Amino acid sequence: MSVDRSSTDKKFKYSYSVTKEKISEFVEAISDNNPLYIDEKYGKRTSFGGIVAPPTFVTTCSFCTLPETPQLKELRSEHALLHVEQEYEYFHSIKPGDTLTFRTKVVERYTKKGRTGILDFVVKETVFENQLGEKVVIGRSTTITRR
Repeated sequence: MSVDRSSTDKKFKYSYSVTKEKISEFVEAISDNNPLYIDEKYGKRTSFGGIVAPPTFVTTCSFCTLPETPQLKELRSEHALLHVEQEYEYFHSIKPGDTLTFRTKVVERYTKKGRTGILDFVVKETVFENQLGEKVVIGRSTTITRR
């Protein structure tokens, strides 16, 4: 295994406005009928005080920004990109009206020899903060491209 630490200083910053509509679209896509995500009256009776986004909603925020950012160009390869691992650490719920600012940085790059050739791994960490400056979620992901 080979590790390239020289390219781990890449950082990207984005913002995303959370709306009831975007939460609803996400909930429909994942087929989750939890009333906490879709029923305002139900949500108001909970400690959250209203509807909240499902835990993996932040993945949508990341993917929605990719087409118009340098991040995709930075990680682009002539070969297929495979998302192989994702983990989240949660601190606060996400609600409609929140504006999430998130910073993604490459924390590690390494290569391994696989059955079909050389594989390049990229490990990224994304910190999501709300409009109050509160850390909401930390996401870590690993992608692979084949040379």
